[in-house]
Amino acid sequence: MEDYKVDFGPQIICNIIDENSGLLGYIVIDSTVDGHSCGGLRMLPDVSISELQSLARVMTLKFGFLGMNEGGAKAGIVADPSMPQGEKLALLKTFAEIASPLLKTRTYVPASDMGTTNQEIRYMLESIGSKAPHDKVEKKGNGEFYVALSVLAGVEAAARHMNLDLSQSTLAIEGFGKVGSSVAKVFSQQKGTRVVAVSTVKGAIYDPDGLDVNKLIQIKNKVGEDVVKVYGKAKTIEKSELLNLDVDILSPCARHYSINLNNVDKIKAKIISAGANIPVTREAGRVLWRKGKLYLPDFVTNCGGILGNNMERAGLNVKFIENFIIQEIGKKISEIIGVSAEKNMSPYEFAEMEAEKKVSRIKARSKQTTAKSSLFNIGLKVYKKNLVPKCLAKVYAPRYFRARLS
Repeated sequence: MEDYKVDFGPQIICNIIDENSGLLGYIVIDSTVDGHSCGGLRMLPDVSISELQSLARVMTLKFGFLGMNEGGAKAGIVADPSMPQGEKLALLKTFAEIASPLLKTRTYVPASDMGTTNQEIRYMLESIGSKAPHDKVEKKGNGEFYVALSVLAGVEAAARHMNLDLSQSTLAIEGFGKVGSSVAKVFSQQKGTRVVAVSTVKGAIYDPDGLDVNKLIQIKNKVGEDVVKVYGKAKTIEKSELLNLDVDILSPCARHYSINLNNVDKIKAKIISAGANIPVTREAGRVLWRKGKLYLPDFVTNCGGILGNNMERAGLNVKFIENFIIQEIGKKISEIIGVSAEKNMSPYEFAEMEAEKKVSRIKARSKQTTAKSSLFNIGLKVYKKNLVPKCLAKVYAPRYFRARLS
């Protein structure tokens, strides 16, 4: 399979190895701002350096798009996340001990990802005497909801461009985990979109008349990935078939590169708006564009989690954040669709180019030594340490986040 293009080599690739515990892990830092980077730590049996390189690059683009003073990174542990909890925590502790020079200096700031939870990341950091980042925000657990909102914002923008009525549209979701189930709930409840297919690692189900999203979520909360086996009253299909269904909207919320040169010609969906990172390889993305399919840049459509959590941290309420993501991210995606069409470029390539420009400006600004830039950097560091009074942060936060997006 063709690989995703990584335009610039990562700054750091670390192998994290401990023979006694059988630990094999990696940390990939694609970029830093003021010596810091951020990105999820995943635990999967087949995680690889090449995967983490591409994902770390996407984190750079995502932070760049949002205008955030963060570098992009990603880490992984090669292991089965369903192992006994005691063994898992021991493995994470060993990982942290070996990686402590990067973790304690916040050269790399980890977050939860596939196979890890906020609580596990917090335990891992506390085991080496380091405080978990954004601790207050992570306890609220709204990240997946915010991701779903940015996925919706992308689809709404694309639907306006294509004159598509979302209340009369069909949606297939690859990966019915925390993000995928949130996407299903948001689309069905807010837009009346018919969710006709979902998949997990255990298989996929399809009903052209629409699946009962509330029932799906209730079952998923009880049996997890087996929801596709327990649901009933729907046709069982192969996981790969879901991508090829004749639907209006496809939302990949699973692993990377699920759409590639081997299956891209079978994609029938008009709009692809992802909750997952890099679900489409670069070459497949170009094929979709040539075929007139609107594949929206994934680092934009799934940016809601980072944006929403940061807005929560600034004291803004969930309803305000919801409206902000729908309106402001939707506006940016509309611009991406319109300008990329004028430039005869795919939306992904145009958004990538613009994000890279913002990354360069952010890095240059972080190195400035003017009184204004120094004051801004001090204020940002104080804010990140939760030392700014919530009442003060709440007043200036909306203006700050709009300015970062511009």
